[in-house]
Amino acid sequence: MFARNPIFGMGTFLLAFVTSALICGSIVLGYPSYLFFNGEREKALKIVAWSVAWLVVLLVIAVAIGLYAA
Repeated sequence: MFARNPIFGMGTFLLAFVTSALICGSIVLGYPSYLFFNGEREKALKIVAWSVAWLVVLLVIAVAIGLYAA
């Protein structure tokens, strides 16, 4: 039924991707936003910086594994 209309599949994929990005963004930035607007700016920025740093580390590891496996 769904294989006949590729637009439906693409739209569903994009909707799922955007929803996932929204949920992940809320998880990563929700608590730091709360802290930032309650005056704990240094702690909020530190949490965001550590999150970015770990994401970069994970990206480097994933790229290294991908290059090694290729």
